[in-house]
Amino acid sequence: MTPRSNGRRKQLILAAVTALTAGSFLTTVPAANAEVLPAPDTNPHYDNAALYWNKALVEAVETASGGATAPPVGARYFAVAHTCMYDAWAAYDAKAVGTRLGGTLRQPAYKHKWKYRNAAVNYAAHRALVDLFPAQKAALDAKLSARGFDPNNNEVNNYTAAGVAHTACDAVLQFRHNDGANQLGTPAYSDPNPDSYDYSNGYTDWDNFDKSTIQDPGKWAPIKKDGVTQRFIGSQFPDVIPFAMQSKDQFLPATPPAYGSPTQRAAEAEVLYYSRNLTDRRKAIAEFWIEAKESPTGHQNQWAQYVSKRDGNSLDEDVKMFFGLNLGMGDAGIAIRHSKKHFDYARPISSIRYENQGKTILAWGGPGQGTVAMDGKNWKPYISTPAFPAYVSGHSTWGSTAAEYLKLWTGSDYYGDSVTIKAGSSKIEPGTTPASDVTLYWNTFSAAADEDGMSRLYGGVHWNFDKNAGRQLGIDLAQNAYQVANNYFNGIAPSAS
Repeated sequence: MTPRSNGRRKQLILAAVTALTAGSFLTTVPAANAEVLPAPDTNPHYDNAALYWNKALVEAVETASGGATAPPVGARYFAVAHTCMYDAWAAYDAKAVGTRLGGTLRQPAYKHKWKYRNAAVNYAAHRALVDLFPAQKAALDAKLSARGFDPNNNEVNNYTAAGVAHTACDAVLQFRHNDGANQLGTPAYSDPNPDSYDYSNGYTDWDNFDKSTIQDPGKWAPIKKDGVTQRFIGSQFPDVIPFAMQSKDQFLPATPPAYGSPTQRAAEAEVLYYSRNLTDRRKAIAEFWIEAKESPTGHQNQWAQYVSKRDGNSLDEDVKMFFGLNLGMGDAGIAIRHSKKHFDYARPISSIRYENQGKTILAWGGPGQGTVAMDGKNWKPYISTPAFPAYVSGHSTWGSTAAEYLKLWTGSDYYGDSVTIKAGSSKIEPGTTPASDVTLYWNTFSAAADEDGMSRLYGGVHWNFDKNAGRQLGIDLAQNAYQVANNYFNGIAPSAS
């Protein structure tokens, strides 16, 4: 399906960089040039190249470890890889332009065929994933070989599918190596300025809480456990160059409610309500949406994988769908971190303990304990509290971004997927929770996004205003990404600034 245009919106180019020109690094086409490319696979279950490599990307994210799996890093993986695939594909389209080299790689009309596009997308995807996951090169080489292509083909030119793909992708990778994410740092994706976040507000002692260790209960107070205090993961991402946004401030949410305000108190009461009323279904939802291995973006890309199969998408359709979707998801990683760093809002773990120290409350008592009476200073969430401030909710934002984009792309909110959580499969309460199978079904993309956001309240790590602001932020990001992607498809590159 071809996305519908919503009317052109003024766009800002991602960043001012040294222009790459085709003539400066490309070889000229030889007089005799005949490419031998794999024939189409007639297997009806065969995944097109964009879908195949999207699945490979989810696997690669699950395999990666350490800081490389931080949520905004995961979002960047998908945005970079699918930009490479799109830019390579665009060279074989009559109208589309690439994000870095525009239309300079445009191939002659006789090459605007599936076999060239397929080859270019496969080579570009492989190039991108090896750059993003160098430790997994052997596995990625095998995946390219399985598609009938040579992983040792490193040609760079403007006439073969491999050469065009590598040229297009190299321009993207060169640009992104200097986008502020610190991909090539030691360690990778560490904040090059570790003092960019002010830790003077104190900390939340996990084992022996004392409110005197927190200066301002309305601000983030990282957890200190076993002598180790959390550090803000991904604190450099507010300054990463956006993928489709004009700037990190473009969709900055409104200021959250002040600590102690009626709205904040009501939100606190809601979190405590869920804590003392943790049904098996709520526990299952909280755990299902943790997305620790594949990252939130990986999870939402699986929604798009489902859509691809459900709707029988072609290579062209999936190249476009995954590209536009992940422009929005990549921007979400930046916008979420900007909001978190800008507002520096407290997590429930610190605010609830601070407010209820010395008071008896009813809440979840820990694995297998059910609801118990406790001193409020000992309250704990059902799932682990991440190492960064609360506002806005990343899960709500990423889920909403994906839901809105896929609604725009398909022309409908209908989704139709489901998952069954097996009895006793909980990692927090293994063997006992849930007591019987729990099936989660999402009739619409919006329902899936809403459940994703609610999971963080059930888990005890977010406030409802985190969720609600994230929901709107995701909608804004998706609509913007959809328009920017549509402009690229129609040969309209963003204006430089």
